[in-house]
Amino acid sequence: MLAPLLAEGHRRSFRLAREVAGAHISKAERLLRNDSPDLAWKELLAAESLNTGDSRAAALRLTLARYGLAVVRAALEAGRPLNAIEHAERLRQRGVRHPELQPILEAAQDWYLAADTADRGDFLLAEINLDRVRPRLSCPSTGLDRFTATLRERHETFRHSLSQLHDSVESESWQAAIHAADEVLAVAPGHRHSRLLRRKAWERMKPGSQVSNPEESWSAKPRVAEAEAPERSAVVVGHVEQPRFASLEKTAAHVRSVEDDEPPLRRLPAEGGSKSEVLMASSASGVRAASPPKRFLLWVNNAGGFLVCLSPRVTFGQGLLEGPIDVPLLADVARLHAELTRDHEGYVIESQRDVTVNGRPSARTLLKSGDRVTLGPSCQFVFHRPSPMSPSARLEFVSGHHFPLAVCQVLLMAETLVIGPEETSHVCVPGLKSKVILSRTRDGLSVTAPGAFRVENEPCRDRAAMPIPGWVHGTDFGFGVELFAAR
Repeated sequence: MLAPLLAEGHRRSFRLAREVAGAHISKAERLLRNDSPDLAWKELLAAESLNTGDSRAAALRLTLARYGLAVVRAALEAGRPLNAIEHAERLRQRGVRHPELQPILEAAQDWYLAADTADRGDFLLAEINLDRVRPRLSCPSTGLDRFTATLRERHETFRHSLSQLHDSVESESWQAAIHAADEVLAVAPGHRHSRLLRRKAWERMKPGSQVSNPEESWSAKPRVAEAEAPERSAVVVGHVEQPRFASLEKTAAHVRSVEDDEPPLRRLPAEGGSKSEVLMASSASGVRAASPPKRFLLWVNNAGGFLVCLSPRVTFGQGLLEGPIDVPLLADVARLHAELTRDHEGYVIESQRDVTVNGRPSARTLLKSGDRVTLGPSCQFVFHRPSPMSPSARLEFVSGHHFPLAVCQVLLMAETLVIGPEETSHVCVPGLKSKVILSRTRDGLSVTAPGAFRVENEPCRDRAAMPIPGWVHGTDFGFGVELFAAR
């Protein structure tokens, strides 16, 4: 109400604006005394938006900034870098430019990276990342010391259990191999090698299973399990997302999923057929196959990482909190901030929270290619429909906000994703000679590319099934997919 009056230069409006700003500041001071800093920030930002030059606003901003930094330091001292990143990002979004903020945010990010690296089994690299954290801590290192000690204990257990796992595999002691794999995954839940060995051991434990060529089956890089069975040939693919971590204190906990307890990928070789033919055989067979996961990560050479969402309904929200969020964001957004739905009309974004489309507040909008959508005060992405012939879309985040993982964009996959050299491709890779198409099938995913290529180092031609996780190599392209497991 005051904005147009101030713009027109009404004298009384300036006096009224000072009174309103003063009321916001007084309310913010009361909220801060009552330990409600987030609400105090809201009142302060409202006062600053009136631009009255009240000196109390500057003093209150400094007080809230110091309070926020104390919260960040306390989170790191307690060994919770994710919470520290969350609070530090909120301070940055609120315009805090304190000299301590950037170093302490980088320390928290390196700590989080070290924890994630250790979960994948690379403990030496994790310790290198931790060495960069300690000099930048502006708080007692109690939490870091505790985490480092736990990391070294996990590393010792990892080395011992991994050695036992390999010995059990060599001797074909499948029960012992499963037990050793459990111990490895207890301390390194993202260690893919152990997960595949465990899956192979489960296959060998099944009645009627046999190893046709043990020397080929257990190479340095294990392939997906193969089992022989009479009368039919098929592929059954299924994946279940890993549970979220509540905090870094749970890094030693088991991350178990149905795909480990009952191995989801079973290849039954067709008589006289190649592996690529066997992978595609399920489309023509009567065997029921599991659908692809709700989302996965796509890593494309010379293009970067992408979060791919397959559901027609995608949710956006706070990435550092528990909850069923499809696109988690490290931004000042609500736990569940907005929903983007694909239907016969196109993509519709809906929210009861703060959402603007091309600068205009909106509760429900049908998006067009090129629209700019802002979630909350500053988290912004551009919506793209690269090809009018495909309903798949791309979200390009342009506000500098990040995801919990190092991905650069979000892909909303309908039936296909095109990786190619043209701007009309969903993933543009300059220099690529021809298009590569990733498609949804009844059994999971498939990849189509002209000529010869390799899937998990197995030779294929023109079209083949795409396992998750898995990697594809061609003469001038390469990409991999893996399950998205958010903390």
